[in-house]
Amino acid sequence: MARLLAPLARAPWTLLVTLAAVTATAAWAGDLGSVGSTAVEPLLGTRAWAQPWRLLTGGLVHSDWELLLRDLPIFAALAFAVERKARAFVGLLALALAAPAAAVLATQSGVEVFGGLSGAINALVVVFVAQRWRDAAGWGRVAVGLLGTLHGSKVLYEGLTGQLVFPMEIAGGAPAPLAHLVGAVVGLLWVAGRAVSPTTPTPETVTPAAPSAPSLRRAASGAPGTCRRSPAAASAARP
Repeated sequence: MARLLAPLARAPWTLLVTLAAVTATAAWAGDLGSVGSTAVEPLLGTRAWAQPWRLLTGGLVHSDWELLLRDLPIFAALAFAVERKARAFVGLLALALAAPAAAVLATQSGVEVFGGLSGAINALVVVFVAQRWRDAAGWGRVAVGLLGTLHGSKVLYEGLTGQLVFPMEIAGGAPAPLAHLVGAVVGLLWVAGRAVSPTTPTPETVTPAAPSAPSLRRAASGAPGTCRRSPAAASAARP
């Protein structure tokens, strides 16, 4: 069991947000009773700018289980991969949750409530592509570059037209393509700020190679390049 849980310990924020999204959606859907939905209401993203935490927690709440099951597996997979390599991952996560919510609520007057992880997902896609680009070579880098190009084209189309490339129905609401574009911009800014940590080992983690058997024999026989005291010097050093 400890071996199975060890990878999760390397991505604590991913685990925390995943569990929080499941709990918040269950409460909002009424599966935890009327008290649960009442408790979740202060978490919804709204224009209550005096309550800025709503911009962070709004993404945790989904209108129904179908939407959560579309968003959460993609979010969890990307976040798990990114968190293990990105420095200050919690800062990236906070921006990826808050910026799309703030942009949609500030610019679209018809939107009263914002929820869902789609903005954060698009930010994580950009950082994930940047990380894999640094690791890849040859055809692998070509594949990563193609993925990044397709994703960039998708979010640009959605942001400029207001239409989703893959239409979906959302119970009691409507998609917010602007959140996808803003999320991708957050990812680009994060990468541009060199927040993605290098994947090469640091000097502290490099283990020096053990001396080979021939070099040990040369050292024992006093071969050139080794330091061995003469018998006279050794006897002179004795008290």
